[in-house]
Amino acid sequence: RVCGKLIVATSESQHGDLAEVAEHARRNGVHLRPISREEARELEPEVVCTSALHSPGTAIVDSHGFMEALLADAQAAGAVLAL
Repeated sequence: RVCGKLIVATSESQHGDLAEVAEHARRNGVHLRPISREEARELEPEVVCTSALHSPGTAIVDSHGFMEALLADAQAAGAVLAL
């Protein structure tokens, strides 16, 4: 389910950290949009921050269900899981 994500700074001293996160994401091909506190509150009214990065394409994944599906596919192809 695509729902987006906010990565927030809760103080002015964290703005540099947000910039580093944004640059790291950019180098990996991920676009994070810097937004103001007001824009963040429009997206999430309960958020408390001084600024944020918005990742609109971030999704929630059921990791357990995903792993079970991978296992089922592997087993269907003849793999055997040995723990």
